[in-house]
Amino acid sequence: MSYNDAQTQSGIDFYKLMNEEMLPIIEMTLMAARLKMNKNNRRFCFELFGYDFMIDAVLRPWLIEVNTNPCLEEPCSLLRQIIPRMIDDAFKLTLDCVYPKAVNPTFVNNQAKDQGENGDEPQLVDRAESEPV
Repeated sequence: MSYNDAQTQSGIDFYKLMNEEMLPIIEMTLMAARLKMNKNNRRFCFELFGYDFMIDAVLRPWLIEVNTNPCLEEPCSLLRQIIPRMIDDAFKLTLDCVYPKAVNPTFVNNQAKDQGENGDEPQLVDRAESEPV
């Protein structure tokens, strides 16, 4: 059963449950651990946390655990959709701030592996613009 089917058939608004019940719990755990995170005050770093909740019969969420090294396996179709998007979103929130322009570099001259055409360093090309970077 898909996520949308489960929400439609159950009549439960999972988005509302998450925003009103689960997110405040997540915020509290992050506030409680804030002095332990990034103790060395490193710039441009991030950590991924995995939150496990259980929902009881009256739709009250219970935090089971927080994982600092969550499993990123994709054993089902729902996780095959969610996990790549989550990783992409994490990179957009972190790496894209440091490296704002997305470039897919390739060597201009594939035959010149160690040097450019004129003996200088190889140039990188943005495939979207087809001009040297």
